Amino acid sequence: MTPPPFLDEPDLRRWRACPRLHWLHRQGAAPTGQPPRVADSAEAAVALRASYAGAREIAAPRDEDDWDRAVAQTQLALAELSARPDPEAALLGACLASDDGARCRIDVMQRGARGWRLWRLRLGTVADAPDVDALAWAAHVAARAGWRLQSVGLLLIDTDFLYPGLGCYAGLFREVDVGPMLGSRPVAEWLVALQRGAQGREPPMPLVAPCAADGGCAYADHCHAGEPAPAAVPPAQALEILGRERAEQLRLAGHRSVLDVPLQALAEPRLRRAARAVQQGAPVREPGVAALAAHWPRPWRFLRIETIGLAVPIWSGTRPYQILPFQWTLGEATADGGWTLQQHLAEGQSDPRTDFVQRLLAALPPGGTLFAYQAGFERNRLRELAQRVPAQAARLEALAAGLVDVFALGRAHAYHPDQAGSWSARALWRAVLPGLGAQALDEPGLRSPLQAYGLSLRADTPPARRAALRAALARHGERQVRALQAYLAWLIEAG
Repeated sequence: MTPPPFLDEPDLRRWRACPRLHWLHRQGAAPTGQPPRVADSAEAAVALRASYAGAREIAAPRDEDDWDRAVAQTQLALAELSARPDPEAALLGACLASDDGARCRIDVMQRGARGWRLWRLRLGTVADAPDVDALAWAAHVAARAGWRLQSVGLLLIDTDFLYPGLGCYAGLFREVDVGPMLGSRPVAEWLVALQRGAQGREPPMPLVAPCAADGGCAYADHCHAGEPAPAAVPPAQALEILGRERAEQLRLAGHRSVLDVPLQALAEPRLRRAARAVQQGAPVREPGVAALAAHWPRPWRFLRIETIGLAVPIWSGTRPYQILPFQWTLGEATADGGWTLQQHLAEGQSDPRTDFVQRLLAALPPGGTLFAYQAGFERNRLRELAQRVPAQAARLEALAAGLVDVFALGRAHAYHPDQAGSWSARALWRAVLPGLGAQALDEPGLRSPLQAYGLSLRADTPPARRAALRAALARHGERQVRALQAYLAWLIEAG
């Protein structure tokens, strides 16, 4: 595949990370067009259009022919906007190409009193160095394309924004001028180096290459061909399962893996327990949970709450990234071996919290014991809901106070060697209860309930797909509480 004639911001990002990566990518393997920008996501696009009412928009180019059309459309649109009396006319998704071989797509170009204001959207609250690099690149391209610039900046999420509803997002974005920082970015020099680097010989691999960053490099096999494979320590036996600082100390003392660490070198019972489990190749379960269990009133109930924090809020009265519960699953195990399941999954049309509370409390009669994994999470959500629904605050606070933390029980009494040092529910279920499949969401391409629910909320998600996502969330919730119950039973067996 022939690489595109112009260099763009992804080329810059690759080159800054590793010149060899840039060279390899330009040797016929570069895709045409650019990867999707943040501003192309459905929620970001809605918020941008609402924030710049009446703005013209250039569709994202998909191939080289699209790029040519988009650049021509952008030049025409900017010329027309320049002639308008509106002093704040804006263009979304402007596509520009410079006379020195660079191009870019700019989220917002807005007229100002002394020229154009360039904005790059970031669905976050702080900027980073790559953001400034990208803006410096965009400013260079825009200036070389003949457009006078007044300012260059970032649109960041303002977490103080309270969404009033009805699609009104004015005030969601906080403008941050990065113009004073652009002088430290020699884009013209970078561009020359990029062009020479793409045409010359294959560069050597840098001493600090980002081979494992962001999921690994597609060219890792090429770069490491012919190298002897290192004798890797399996993750479950790596010193890091004992903590990074402790791992470094043990490595300096001559230890290579947990298998050769003397137990007496580990003062903390928790670390000694983990090392013993790895060295004997079998779980360690110390007695103690059974004695505690004798004092827990029946019935036993197991609670799992799922939450979402949207950068662009969709429910009135909520803020960006506010943690909002959307699903609860409640399993109940009775003394006679019975099991019942109750669930609630918010529909998404309105703020889910009040309905969430009402349904949860209706499913929880007085008495019994309520368990959660890493109960601090569920405890905090219940206390936040108590503030939202004051009429039920007393009951919610009582539930929060009475939660039993299964994570704390396991950490204090057990370790499975397949945990590989992780105490996340995902890692624990995979190690101790692999047959349940509780660690995975059985929906292709999605890793978490948050992703599945977020996709189900999108207006462009077909009804059949939305129904499939909701069914997957229900199954995942059921497996989570069943795993919680099974893990607690596994801990009690040790007594």
